[in-house]
Amino acid sequence: MIRKAEKTLTAAAGYVRMSGTRQDKSPAGQRAEITKLAAKEGCQIAKEHWFTDEAITGDSSTGDRAGLAALLAAAKAGKFKVVLAWHTNRISREDPTDAAVFYNRLRKVAGPR
Repeated sequence: MIRKAEKTLTAAAGYVRMSGTRQDKSPAGQRAEITKLAAKEGCQIAKEHWFTDEAITGDSSTGDRAGLAALLAAAKAGKFKVVLAWHTNRISREDPTDAAVFYNRLRKVAGPR
């Protein structure tokens, strides 16, 4: 009998941010969307690889966002290869050029998928 190769899931992290009470997607809604995306893309988010910042604007510094700081540290430690968020503006609301700092830090530590 020939066994089909088991598909290995890609280790991922989920990042959720909500700046205030008047927002399109609640943290629970974002998490649900990210979970669906992970399943669709063959990713697995371990319980300890969910990072959240609530009531914090997206243009805050990393030092003011404990969830983002922890996400960056875990990425640097090689804990996962992919970061999933409901929208790129959850990572940063800064000008795209300024926000590139976050994306580049994540890209450099994650390496190729």
